[in-house]
Amino acid sequence: YPDQEAEEDERALALLGAIPPDMDLKATLSGFVGEQVTGFYDPETGDLVVMGSPGELDPVEKVTLAHELDHALTDQVLGIPLEEPPAPGEEDSALAVRALAEGDATLAMSIFASRALSYEEQLSANFSAPDEGSIEELTRVPHYIVRTMLFPYLEGLLFVCGLQVEGGWEAVDAAYDDPPTTTAQILFPER
Repeated sequence: YPDQEAEEDERALALLGAIPPDMDLKATLSGFVGEQVTGFYDPETGDLVVMGSPGELDPVEKVTLAHELDHALTDQVLGIPLEEPPAPGEEDSALAVRALAEGDATLAMSIFASRALSYEEQLSANFSAPDEGSIEELTRVPHYIVRTMLFPYLEGLLFVCGLQVEGGWEAVDAAYDDPPTTTAQILFPER
């Protein structure tokens, strides 16, 4: 996130009232994302990382691994059509593709958790309720930033669930061949 771009975004978002005028956007995003990320897949290198202690995975690490493995396998078989960073003017399209990829991995992760984790593991991970630290972090960060960060996961999940219900995993796979080009397609797939 180049400094100049972060400063321009800061000014624009402050003018819109989306963030406080004195907020250091880059530092806020770095702290917020750093505290929320438990794993990632890097399509450029093929690296897949899950944070945690060496040894046996805890339930959160298991579902994180399922999520990231879905990204890796999808990328190997279908390709994830995501340009990082997106070209100027293509940010909305990139967010729509990210929503497809994150929604797909979130659905796969959820199915994995419901089938592969014991009831006790599901309860111990408490996937439905964030811990106090997470809640405190979410209240510290402006709503706009939280919603922007969660959009690909939440709205993407709803989008992919709709595809999956209508046409199974084949429909989800087909979406990678003809990905959504706007976030409006994610929010209103019936259109």
